[in-house]
Amino acid sequence: MTARYTYELKGGEDMDYLATLAPSTLEERIVQVLASGPATRGELCDRLDVSRTVLGRALTELRQDGAVRVVAYRSRSEGRGRPVEQLGLAERIACAVGLDVSRTSASGIILDRKGEVLASVLTPLSFDGWREPLDELCQALKKAADDAGVDMSYVSRIGVGLPVPVGQGTGPGTALGEDLFSTVEQIVSPYWSGSLLVDNTIRMTALAEARWGAGQGAPEQIYVHLGGGVGACVIVADRIGGGSTGYAGELGHITVPGGDRPCQCGKNGCLETLASAPAVTEIAGAADLEDLRRMLDARAPDAVSALAEASRAVAQACAMAVLLMSPSRIVLGGELVTACPELVPQIAADIAGRLVPGTSWGVEVVAARLDGLGCAQGAAAAADSYVTACLEEAKRHQRSYA
Repeated sequence: MTARYTYELKGGEDMDYLATLAPSTLEERIVQVLASGPATRGELCDRLDVSRTVLGRALTELRQDGAVRVVAYRSRSEGRGRPVEQLGLAERIACAVGLDVSRTSASGIILDRKGEVLASVLTPLSFDGWREPLDELCQALKKAADDAGVDMSYVSRIGVGLPVPVGQGTGPGTALGEDLFSTVEQIVSPYWSGSLLVDNTIRMTALAEARWGAGQGAPEQIYVHLGGGVGACVIVADRIGGGSTGYAGELGHITVPGGDRPCQCGKNGCLETLASAPAVTEIAGAADLEDLRRMLDARAPDAVSALAEASRAVAQACAMAVLLMSPSRIVLGGELVTACPELVPQIAADIAGRLVPGTSWGVEVVAARLDGLGCAQGAAAAADSYVTACLEEAKRHQRSYA
């Protein structure tokens, strides 16, 4: 079955995401009630304090999404008329798919309407482009769902995170040389049909950390990712946006004073050339992050120096951002932070030393908390935000013409 709601293919250049969960829609409240057991329409009206007409419209959407079904019939108390339908949640019906390809891993997740995980895949990756890994990820996730007996015919929202800038310059004839979104659609559509949203993997990860991880409860925060590259995402008033062009957060391409190493972007001395996982391991003379960890434990001078240099460079960039926006929290994530957790207090101390003395900035510097599936969960959440926004807009238009 093709998903009922399919909207225009969309990228992140003009899409904001709520970093906190939005107030529950009526559909979500129905799902919450039915999660505790079957109920009749009358019982739902009483518990949700809505009319049968309003309830009926929400149930129509849920039933077309495959989320709610008639699970039993109950005789009327007066013994006359047709039996009363008891409604319940359908089991193992997929609603949303989240896919994420970073420079070091590929992750995928399938969720039901309650937000529970039905299937997932997480694999390490040696990055050499995102197209082939995305297709392989789709295959692996589809197989995992099939093996788990998941019905994917009702998937209505698909979020994809990619390790590339996603903004106004991602169409044909631009630096990327192709229509990014159409290419993603061609890869994903053989596996799932639904509304598709494509955005940068850092924004997807930042969304997940803000909702369920280390960023919870901080309306103003910065997420910084130290992995295969260096990326960032700024959250203001609980909203994640891409700026006027969609490219907000390219922290890795701030030029660090004194830096002279060539960057893949074409400049020299970018933060990414000092503080990404590949850069730090190379500067330290380590084979990989595991080797870097062994060298740090042995207090090898080159490793200690490389990590200290990375800390100072990240702190300088973050301190400039703190002076501009005064966030309450900076969340540090990525493979380098996972392998070298001592970076977090180092960067915190370096940032504090670069701020205006005698002023209480009150900024926390903390490590990210979510596992490797967090970015895929964020991708699914971003797509859900998009579809929900489209539905609400459609409802507003219907009311205005009524």
